[in-house]
Amino acid sequence: MNYNNAYITFLSGDDDTFINVLVLGASIKNTKTNHNIILLHDFNVPEYKLDLLRNYFTILIGVKKISLVELFKLKKDYNKVIYINNNSYVNKNIDNLFENNVPMARIKNNKIDTSLMLYDPSKKFTKNTIFNQLEKKYNYYVMYDSDNLNNNNNTIEFNYIVIIFM
Repeated sequence: MNYNNAYITFLSGDDDTFINVLVLGASIKNTKTNHNIILLHDFNVPEYKLDLLRNYFTILIGVKKISLVELFKLKKDYNKVIYINNNSYVNKNIDNLFENNVPMARIKNNKIDTSLMLYDPSKKFTKNTIFNQLEKKYNYYVMYDSDNLNNNNNTIEFNYIVIIFM
């Protein structure tokens, strides 16, 4: 294991979120990563769920409140962290992302997409922080439940996002 870098995601006590996190943890572990896979969870997650998640996450950390601020409390422990939104799936090893300069994220419509980002937890983000563009070879495919297609105004409500890396 490389303990200088880590993947990280969140879990609240919500059942739908639990399944998403379980799938994400298993998908990252199945890529045979050399890095820690960390789960930040609130104290509403029942112990039996945490026991199951321990099979896929190397570190579970209980926090009072789930927020992005918690990501920066790991500053002493890791050089680089890849935050992945808990409604994601990784189908190939992406450890090579740790080789990039930080911070890095996908940029959509000139806005930072925080569903996947690489950062150094010891560095502060400000409104002037410039993010490097995530390489185009990492593609996102958005999946949705067709029952949520609103035919009246042709909008789609997304249930979950699957990230597939090429």
